[in-house]
Amino acid sequence: MARRRQVGKALWGAAATVAVVAGLLYAAIGHRPSFYPPSEASTPQRRQQAANFVQHSLQLRNDAVNEERWEAVFTQDEVNAWLAEDLKSQFPDLLPESIREPRIVFEADRATIALTYEEGWIRGVLWAVVRVGTGAENAVELEVETLRLGMLPLPDVLLIDWIKASPALPLSWTRRDGHVVAVLRLEPRRRGRTLRIDDVRFTEGRMRVLGHSETEMTAFREPAADPVLRIPQQSL
Repeated sequence: MARRRQVGKALWGAAATVAVVAGLLYAAIGHRPSFYPPSEASTPQRRQQAANFVQHSLQLRNDAVNEERWEAVFTQDEVNAWLAEDLKSQFPDLLPESIREPRIVFEADRATIALTYEEGWIRGVLWAVVRVGTGAENAVELEVETLRLGMLPLPDVLLIDWIKASPALPLSWTRRDGHVVAVLRLEPRRRGRTLRIDDVRFTEGRMRVLGHSETEMTAFREPAADPVLRIPQQSL
């Protein structure tokens, strides 16, 4: 009888431990970071900020195909307004159904990307801290320093699997110093010009993009003619 009581207490203790761990895990996953804003209804101000983002993007594209050097500055509010107002309607296949309400925070030399993740019983804010840089072959590199679901750290292999499973996003990946690096390769040519990204820089609340464009003659010079085939100028 005493032994049965001991077994019963052990089972209840194990069940209580599992319940506590499950509760802590659920609380950790459900934690909402302070930088991730709650859902809000559309407002005229947010729609205007989204329109500003579109206008600046179009201006950047026009400058890239018409000017030798170009740059653009996007504010955090403009980017988040466009994500809230236009992303789902204009690019419905860009994000999987389990992901919604992406938002971004610009800080010095890095950005925090956050979104709501829902898959089965799991629902929480998935967020990552990334450092931006420019790489070879006209690419923008996002080095992932932190990846969490709520307060719960996640293995970066999950991010790699998500990148592989998202063909709508033109991303590839590599690894550097133990961190996952998502690589976004840009279209190098437009209207006979080669576009080069020189720098992407984050500051408090802003993102700045700088680049230059080369004409085909500048970017791809024809090799010099063989000296044997040159026709010397005849003296008069």
